[in-house]
Amino acid sequence: MVRISSVLNILAYGIALLGFVPLFDYLDQIPRLLFPVGFLFALVADRRCMVLRGHLPTAVSILFFLYYGIQFSRDNLVGPAVNILVILLAVRLASEKNSRHYLQIYALALFALAGSSLLN
Repeated sequence: MVRISSVLNILAYGIALLGFVPLFDYLDQIPRLLFPVGFLFALVADRRCMVLRGHLPTAVSILFFLYYGIQFSRDNLVGPAVNILVILLAVRLASEKNSRHYLQIYALALFALAGSSLLN
């Protein structure tokens, strides 16, 4: 019998990849490296029933949000936005998951996919 959490994890990983892959050519170096690392960490952590909890995911998200928030301008809006989305998606994949977190993963991937249409 298949556990529902396994199905949700597979669905979340597939949807996250669908949000990341179209943006790969347009991303900066940091999100290009951080997403696969977060993705692989999430795969291993879910297999071993480990989760990333506490304030570390929040601190990482805030630091990268500030870094890319400084780059926002009227002429440069889409680039920093999609970089932030991919980093937030990687952090959400690597941290603990419950029903609300799965919905956040789906929403972030959807916004990343929408951002890729702005770049093409």
